[in-house]
Amino acid sequence: MIKLIKSLYTNKVVSFMITKYLAFGLQIINSMLIAKYLGLYFFGIYGFITLVLQYINYTNFGVYYSYQVIFASKNEMTSEEQKRLTSSAFWSLVAISIALFVGVIVVLSVDSLNLNDKYNFKEFIVPVITIGILVHFNNLFITIFRLFGKVKTINIYSLIPPVFQFIALFVFKGKELLWAVVLALLISHVIGLLLFIYYSPIKGIVFGFPKLSYVKELFRRGFFLLCYALSFYGIIITARTLVSYYYSIEDFALFNFSNSISQAIFLLLGSLNYLFYPKLINVLSNKTDSRELIDFIEKIRKFYLTLTLLIILFSLLAMPVLFLYLPSYHKASKSLQLLLLGQLLIDNSYGYSTLLVQRGKENILTIIACFTAALVAILSMIFHHFQLSFESVAIAVVISVLFYNFFVIYYGNKLTRQFSSFLSLFRYIYKVELFAPVVFYIFLSFIIKENYLVISLTIGLYLILNYKDLKNIIKECFKMLRNEEILVLRK
Repeated sequence: MIKLIKSLYTNKVVSFMITKYLAFGLQIINSMLIAKYLGLYFFGIYGFITLVLQYINYTNFGVYYSYQVIFASKNEMTSEEQKRLTSSAFWSLVAISIALFVGVIVVLSVDSLNLNDKYNFKEFIVPVITIGILVHFNNLFITIFRLFGKVKTINIYSLIPPVFQFIALFVFKGKELLWAVVLALLISHVIGLLLFIYYSPIKGIVFGFPKLSYVKELFRRGFFLLCYALSFYGIIITARTLVSYYYSIEDFALFNFSNSISQAIFLLLGSLNYLFYPKLINVLSNKTDSRELIDFIEKIRKFYLTLTLLIILFSLLAMPVLFLYLPSYHKASKSLQLLLLGQLLIDNSYGYSTLLVQRGKENILTIIACFTAALVAILSMIFHHFQLSFESVAIAVVISVLFYNFFVIYYGNKLTRQFSSFLSLFRYIYKVELFAPVVFYIFLSFIIKENYLVISLTIGLYLILNYKDLKNIIKECFKMLRNEEILVLRK
């Protein structure tokens, strides 16, 4: 038993996921304590700061997304090619950062500009922009370390920000605490960048010369990959923005709470995808036989979707306990359930979205993602016009991702040619054994008020319909956890 625990602890995959959960668990604790110690007004400002940071995170033009795909798609790269590609990505981010800072200076020079008085954001803009730029470079280095299977430094980096913020919580109060948690982020990302540069598996990239052809490819593919990466998060950012604008600070806090919890619930899946995505791109690049490609996509899609549904069902079972300890957040329960359902629908297209990226069809995913985000905005504005509550924005998310899910698999099918008719495609997307428990849960929720009974019956139905698949999925999980080589593309 001790030997098994030791082997799991030293395993890169397990240690990475444990660290991710530890960091995110600490972040959730921090969020709750920050909300308590800041008070409603300053917590509202902090929520807006995190929203702006999310926006800044997507000003990188997808450079490190395209870097990952280019790196992973090439079976052989010399050390010199690796260095030139990495230097091209690094200096591209330098150019973006300079442009971003110039833009900030121009904005601040406009004295008549009234920069969102509701959240008093103007005084925080410089440190927030700086944090955003540091995150750009750190994300590039995280991608590099991940491609080489070196996760220890990533683990350390992921723990630094929540630890620093946790310390700040016991030293400062009020507005001083607001500044302290922002500066804790700033210092954390500076330390992280220094760590990454020192331990980088590709040396000398800061002093390397960019290659024009690489720079062009990084930006060309990066833009569409960025829009693809924005797919679900872009939908959520759109939803958060609309709630922050149309609804009260209290409603904004409840929606953000739902979003934070749903993100925590899916951290395990996010960690798995985060680790295996480069290898997945590489495997798809080597699948030439059509039947082999279809079987592989079906396998990873079923694996990912089954894990998603299991996580949702058991999370719903634990939800009453969560709100028992946080009764003031009970109004967030509906939006939380809807966001979980939205994640399930997004993951239903997993495998096909990756195939479209590998085949250079990011432009299709971009169009689908933009259409989905626009639909969220339109539906949310319509719901607000009829004075519906903030939960209606979460309903808009679910409706919109239904379209996203269908179109991704539809265009993926154009590459695999798996389905000859619309009916066969529809049956595949919404298989009875996977979505019957979801419909069953929604139906019972209207007629039975006891949540534990509803969830227990739903889990029972799911286990009956998916017993064999579930056994195979558990076996596959243990295989992946033991196989560290699945992480490594370059040595």
